[in-house]
Amino acid sequence: MQHQPVILITNGTRGIGSVCAADFCAQGATVIIADLEVSRGPAIAQALGENVHYLELDVTRQADWRRVIRQIMATYGHLDVLINIPNVTDQPQDWHHRSAEYLAYFERTQQRVIWGSTAAAAIMRHQYHGSIVNVLTAQPTAPNQQLVTLLHNWTQTLARDLAGNDVRINTIQAHLSPRSATQDSTIARTKPLQQTIRYLATNHPMSPTGSAFVIPTD
Repeated sequence: MQHQPVILITNGTRGIGSVCAADFCAQGATVIIADLEVSRGPAIAQALGENVHYLELDVTRQADWRRVIRQIMATYGHLDVLINIPNVTDQPQDWHHRSAEYLAYFERTQQRVIWGSTAAAAIMRHQYHGSIVNVLTAQPTAPNQQLVTLLHNWTQTLARDLAGNDVRINTIQAHLSPRSATQDSTIARTKPLQQTIRYLATNHPMSPTGSAFVIPTD
């Protein structure tokens, strides 16, 4: 990576988010983990590494995204990477009998991806560099193909719009579950996902954009 990049990771206080935060910090990046774990967030950030910091963020509020991005810019002057990871414990488990919960999860996921990407892209466009990685949770039997297709199409449109500014945006569809996100085996189970996130966050000559990657982790 180039000169101490600034990386924002949502839901970075747990699971794959905290694994990625520690990984990027070890590579010399400044990492901001952001979610609603206000009471635990600062201590978790301190434990993850010297250059890991915590900010409060409600990913379902567009104004909150703008506030956090402004705060990062005021403190560091640039934002190089957004790793937009979902709260796995927030997804419904019984898809067939809880349609209302699924529709609410559908809406929250759209808000997280679209509002987060839009807020980050607005900054990165003027920097003429940056990478946005949106992670979507999925279960093989879940009726989420409509959501995945919608967000992938939206990602491709934004990728074309940002292509001239050297800003990349990609989507990862990961088969994550609350079990794999909370057990001690998180690192082993999510290694392929971690490596894909690192690859997409790093700037190199053949960096993809507008692409979708499917990573089974369970």
